[in-house]
Amino acid sequence: MENVRCNCGAMLLRADEIALRGTIEIKCRRCRTVNSIRPARPTPDRHERPRTRPE
Repeated sequence: MENVRCNCGAMLLRADEIALRGTIEIKCRRCRTVNSIRPARPTPDRHERPRTRPE
């Protein structure tokens, strides 16, 4: 698990790498800064269709 912290040092959340799917905005309870958090590797919203060969 990874701890995500604000610039002031307060812990914002604890999550696995794959737990974040989209962008999250969270407000620090200590300094009131709004932090935007994105996943390191974005996952595609759509999966590719399997390719079929024409017969």
